[in-house]
Amino acid sequence: MMKINADDFENYDEIIICSNYIKDYKSIIKQNDNGFEPLIIKKDSERRPLIFLKSYIDDKSETIEIINGEKSLINSFTFESSTTGCIIIHKNVVILEAVLNEKGVMEVITLDLRPIGLNIFGDSTALNIGGNRISRSSMSGVGTLIGI
Repeated sequence: MMKINADDFENYDEIIICSNYIKDYKSIIKQNDNGFEPLIIKKDSERRPLIFLKSYIDDKSETIEIINGEKSLINSFTFESSTTGCIIIHKNVVILEAVLNEKGVMEVITLDLRPIGLNIFGDSTALNIGGNRISRSSMSGVGTLIGI
């Protein structure tokens, strides 16, 4: 199977992650010490979402790719997309749901990375990171929304 590289695609100019608006950003979630990015959201030439989802293999410092662009690489993860958004499901849990909102901005309305080992989850009202909650904030020119 042909894998695609996230670096070959552009970020959305603006995106909403669980009610938090970001514009002109480099990454959504990034591990500070090694640059590991478990979630990358890019756009293809038709502005459809491309998702790159990774996790760590238990007890090793190796990463495992779960979603590559529009393809699930792990059988227990389902990826469905359309011109107006996408959804990733793992064992009846919605990992990520993104939709194009009425203003034409891609909006992540459901995010739950707990099944892949990260205590990051949220919905259209707030984003929970560890014990912290951010809601309806607006950022521009940020390197990373969430540093882990």
